[in-house]
Amino acid sequence: MQSTRAFLRNWGLLVLFGVSILATFALFRVWTEHQADQPVIEPYQHYLNEVAAQSKSARKYLENYFARYERQSVASQHFEPVCASVTTLADRDGVDPEIVSMPMARACRMLPKSIGAR
Repeated sequence: MQSTRAFLRNWGLLVLFGVSILATFALFRVWTEHQADQPVIEPYQHYLNEVAAQSKSARKYLENYFARYERQSVASQHFEPVCASVTTLADRDGVDPEIVSMPMARACRMLPKSIGAR
C-alpha cells in the first residue's frame, strides 16, 4: 500500500500527462477520419458535376465512383484523384474543363490519378 502511494506521488502527474497525450492523439485520429469522409465543399462538387455533365467518360467515372463507395457525393479524401481523373477523361473526350473553372481545371491536371473507380 505504501509503495502504491509513493509511486502515485512520484509518477502520477507524468502518467496522467502521458494518458492525456494518448487520448488527444486518439481523438485527433477519429476527428480526421470523420473529416476525410465528409463531402467536398460545393464549389468543388459543382466543378465535378459540370464537367461530368459535358463528358460521357467523366460521367461514367463518377457513376462508378458513387456506386463503388455507395455515396452521392465525392468524399474529401478522394477529391484529388477524382478531380484529376474527371478532368483527364473530359480532356480525352474533347471537352474543355477550363470553361467550367480555369483554376480548378489547371490544378486538377497537376494532381495524381490513383483512385480505382474507372
